[in-house]
Amino acid sequence: MKKSDRRDAILAAALEVFAESGFDRASMSDICTRVGYSKATLYSYFGSKEALFLELVGEATQLGLDAVHGTLAAPAPDLDAALARFARAYLAHSFSPRVTVLRRLLVSLAGRPGFEGGHYDLGAALTMVMLTRFLRGEMDAGRLREADPTRAALHLKSLLEAEWSRRYLFEAPPALTPEQIERTTASGLSIFMAAYGPPGATTAGLAGTAEQA
Repeated sequence: MKKSDRRDAILAAALEVFAESGFDRASMSDICTRVGYSKATLYSYFGSKEALFLELVGEATQLGLDAVHGTLAAPAPDLDAALARFARAYLAHSFSPRVTVLRRLLVSLAGRPGFEGGHYDLGAALTMVMLTRFLRGEMDAGRLREADPTRAALHLKSLLEAEWSRRYLFEAPPALTPEQIERTTASGLSIFMAAYGPPGATTAGLAGTAEQA
């Protein structure tokens, strides 16, 4: 087995153990048992339980940033389509089972040394930076009305998250279905464009998608 495959197997086993036992009760021995490797093998990849957990967080963060970056890389001639691509990617990642588990674990670890600050926010801060920059460009191009782009980005994220955040923080539901993602995308963007679209903008297409979902 390749070294990268062993590493991936360890990370997958660790995520399962953390999800079942929580960070404090989980042990490196539990992870060894789950993955079927010796402690020596496990420690040759990750020096501690904390390092293993933070590697899971780092990977999830990068996956999320990769998912949304392409949708916000530059101003787009079709703003509705660009925002819909962002919304779908953001929702699919943010409410995936992996991120749901890690988010709950990070909440339980808040304030502990090594887990403070914005380094372990699963990419939320950097996503806000990218989204704010994108919306600023769309305002400059006249495709959105002039407003505080940071506040607009916060409003858009809140519209996308509002229906699901509490449920995914306190429960363990499956990943959002494509139909749920489409419905949330359509309804959220319809409200967002009603607030931030230029005068005379229409949201009929988005509203129609919401009704169908």
